[in-house]
Amino acid sequence: MFDEFSARIALHRAHLAHSLGESAKAFAHYIVASTLSGAGVFVDVAATLGRAELLIGLSANPPVSPTHGSGENGARQSLPTNMDYEGLLTFGSRAAKLTKGMGGTLEAAGKVIQAATSAEILRAKWGFVVYLVR
Repeated sequence: MFDEFSARIALHRAHLAHSLGESAKAFAHYIVASTLSGAGVFVDVAATLGRAELLIGLSANPPVSPTHGSGENGARQSLPTNMDYEGLLTFGSRAAKLTKGMGGTLEAAGKVIQAATSAEILRAKWGFVVYLVR
């Protein structure tokens, strides 16, 4: 019983850190929640979707660089990942597939992730960010 609740607590902590802009902490808590829960159950799928959302939101550099974001007071921070453009497409697609048959909220979130990880959207986002940085 403790394992189930500890996975949910880790997921809640990930959501809190994510909403507060503490990306590295949120990423770590999403991994913990996914690890503590059973594969394919609600907490695992929700944590995987959270990681995908976080990676999509923070993918502000061209495909050759690791993903970055801004934390407290606008300070730049790096996520503990070296996921590139193709990796993000694959991870997002896998996260969206996990939601099949999970019901309302998770399936809707999976469709959003699927749309956000389409090659056209990611290419446009990276191109726009590179244009703004120059």
